[in-house]
Amino acid sequence: MAAMMLLGSTVPFLSASEASVAPVCIMGRTWTAPDGLIHMGFPGSVIEVGFTGTKSIKIIAGCPEQDKEAHFNVTLDTVPLERLEVKGPVREYVISDTLDKDEFYRIRLVRRTEAWQGVARFGGFVVDEGTEWLDCKELPERRLMFIGDSITGGDKNEYIPPFSHFGNHTHNAEMAFGWELGRRLEAQVHLVSYGGKGIVRDWSGNTEEVKAAEFFERAVPDTAEAVWDHAQYQPDAVVICLGTNDFTPGVLDVEAYSVPYIRFVERILEVHPDARVVVCSSPMHNPEDAGWGGPREKALEASLDAVVSHFSEARPDRVRKVKLGYRPGTEFDSHPIAPQHQEIADELEPVLRDWLGW
Repeated sequence: MAAMMLLGSTVPFLSASEASVAPVCIMGRTWTAPDGLIHMGFPGSVIEVGFTGTKSIKIIAGCPEQDKEAHFNVTLDTVPLERLEVKGPVREYVISDTLDKDEFYRIRLVRRTEAWQGVARFGGFVVDEGTEWLDCKELPERRLMFIGDSITGGDKNEYIPPFSHFGNHTHNAEMAFGWELGRRLEAQVHLVSYGGKGIVRDWSGNTEEVKAAEFFERAVPDTAEAVWDHAQYQPDAVVICLGTNDFTPGVLDVEAYSVPYIRFVERILEVHPDARVVVCSSPMHNPEDAGWGGPREKALEASLDAVVSHFSEARPDRVRKVKLGYRPGTEFDSHPIAPQHQEIADELEPVLRDWLGW
């Protein structure tokens, strides 16, 4: 895997030495709770730290919600380490205990999984006395945001039997199409996604659960008090891939869906006045399926056309539509797998490059 984009947002974490403070670099939405712990719920959020002068480094973390867990990719410099599963009360996890005190290192942790699978809490790093911390790397100027559901979050994109068995560990945001576009376009990435959710309802038809317009305003999607400050991250482009869950319980009328969708895009443009917005169809709707996918695909496409038509008059060349190809997943699960996320990135890359001049 190629080295990921550079990180920002310095947060001071205390190390084992009271006199040493680590400039922890964060990419993605996080929330510092009243108890001082940093909560990470959205997939693809990142913590990185650079240091020298220690033989070992541990991270203080937990996922105390009952029967929940959070999984992280861990990289030492450019070398992937064993995937980290955080579960239960806040405690120490060993990242590495075979370091050379005279060498300089960077540790990066990328949240693979979604908030509904467990919100991770971070409390700092434990290192040897005398550890020196490195400054954060500079951020690239380009910024992307991807708003969506389980597809955007990379749900089960590594569930490819017989090479993997079913479980939360098969969700990998770092292999989702948004992160892939970040690598290709050398941009920062925020994934603001939540599996099972939509614009007007969730996958089961429930309209009372948190929806996109609500979790867009939050740093942790199910935590109302975790209000996100949009000024912290102003994207050049926002890619929305919603609708799969809205249309799962049944086909929606164009006006019933496009009107709240338009309100959502208006809110995005209100807080991100310089951003371009791409609205995408669902890669999980099979247009050849006359009984299920076809009718949903046609209704969603018509709704997105209505959204684009509205903004073509109200805000010319600020909103475009991309019709994504059908990505059937596997016989074991309908979510797109990692190679199909690459194909989705192939469809979006030329649009973003041309529109943004990248």
